[in-house]
Amino acid sequence: MSTPSIPEKYDVESEKQKHEVHLAVPVAEFDDPNLDLNAELLEDDSPYPEVRSAVANTDDPDMPCGTFRSWLIGIIWAILIPGLNQFFFFRYPSVTVSGVVAQLISFPVLRLWARLVPSVKIFGVAINPGPFTVKEHVLITIMASVGSGSAYATDIIAVQRVYYNQVYNFGYQWLLVMSTQLIGFSIGGIARRFLVNPPSMIWPANLVTCALFNTLHSQQYAGMGTRGGVSRERFFFFGFLASFCWYFLPGYLFAALSYTNWVCWIAPNNIVVNQLFGTVSGLGMSLVSFDWSQIAYIGSPLATPWWAEANIAFGMVFFFWIITPAIYYTNTWYAKYMPISSTHSFDNTGASYKVFGTASIIWGVIGPARQFSSGQIYYGLVFFFLAGFLAPLLTWLVQKRFHNTILKYLNWPVIFSGTGLIPPATPSNYVTWSIVGFLFNYVIRRRHFSWWTKYNYVLSAALDAGVAVSVVVIFFCLQYPRNGSIGLTTVQSWWGNTVSFNTADARKTPLLTVADGEFFGPRTWS
Repeated sequence: MSTPSIPEKYDVESEKQKHEVHLAVPVAEFDDPNLDLNAELLEDDSPYPEVRSAVANTDDPDMPCGTFRSWLIGIIWAILIPGLNQFFFFRYPSVTVSGVVAQLISFPVLRLWARLVPSVKIFGVAINPGPFTVKEHVLITIMASVGSGSAYATDIIAVQRVYYNQVYNFGYQWLLVMSTQLIGFSIGGIARRFLVNPPSMIWPANLVTCALFNTLHSQQYAGMGTRGGVSRERFFFFGFLASFCWYFLPGYLFAALSYTNWVCWIAPNNIVVNQLFGTVSGLGMSLVSFDWSQIAYIGSPLATPWWAEANIAFGMVFFFWIITPAIYYTNTWYAKYMPISSTHSFDNTGASYKVFGTASIIWGVIGPARQFSSGQIYYGLVFFFLAGFLAPLLTWLVQKRFHNTILKYLNWPVIFSGTGLIPPATPSNYVTWSIVGFLFNYVIRRRHFSWWTKYNYVLSAALDAGVAVSVVVIFFCLQYPRNGSIGLTTVQSWWGNTVSFNTADARKTPLLTVADGEFFGPRTWS
């Protein structure tokens, strides 16, 4: 008797009907730009090719996870990385040790542990339960990453001490940080059923981490495409090595490769040119950067789906390349007396306030009523609440009437919120991010899909890991020793490391300046 075909064996139509019932929406009508509508069997695989290419679709329930060594190494990382990051957070030069560093270093360390440590038990707990497993690796990385970033509440403590001379004891500081962190943790638990459990909640950045885990542990992928060519393990090694070595150029030897505002180099004192093409305080129309840390400043462009990148790029171009110049060069809100883009707040003489951010000014010193109520200077900004409400509603109504229009690709929440990292990010970060995202997640994904499924997320992990390790090596070997004086009169002072910072863009020069004893803005505030 012949072997039944795949459709006969699994009864594809029956399985598809079950899946449609589970979704409560027919697959063909499920409006998700990432969904693979051609995938026939969705029971054991994700309907999203991005997930299939990065995440193994098998599981061994007997694989060790919460072992002695995983908890020991994980706790060490959970103490070491946050401690280092918080210590250097308020210091210059600074460095950030990311979770991917722990992910990479833990792999050879625990492989050596599995080979060299005796297989003995202490109080019934195995010190070396056998080969180092991917589940142990995931647990260690989670422990290292979950607290690696500096808590936002530490900014409050620092501002109180530095600017307001308010010094409180450890109990207040600890309770402030823990209470604010637990609020977010609690909201995450409440929203889990909406933001984590549904299969459509992909969280693309996590796919890069999953691809790295599966590459290091030689996990079998459920991804599509040919299996020929260089293995993912070797591809990751080559990409990591290239990224690690290359970052020494923009990160230390040739900083101009990072801030490639070449138009500003030609006209360093032309304020308008520097405002339009600058990469420090300008609008980033230079379009080029050779520094992966700048390209991936807002997230890896290889991990973010192209539809999201396109919406964010549209929002950036509309708000920062069209609206911002129109507002600035018409001197709306006296904008010409301030830099076109800055992280600082300015008084009516053009000098920056000694404050961190704007929250303490908006909600404390001045108050929102004096800024945003009717008749006040920033009253017009209130209407953006109305714009944010009407834009999705009107787009939905038009799309219901005219189905096949470009409006179906617009996602207004992404458009409005996508540029929320500016500042401290700059438009130049978004430009290079969008260009690389278009190349990989649109061009290569459409024309070389098998290559994309096999290598895209592995390449992203390799580039991230190479830069992360290179940053740590450069900082502790070349920048931190001798208070940063290594190469002070040689490497640090040559043209390639100074040209980007001898411009009006780097100096954050405004278009207009205030004469001594004068000021701009209203004479009085009601």
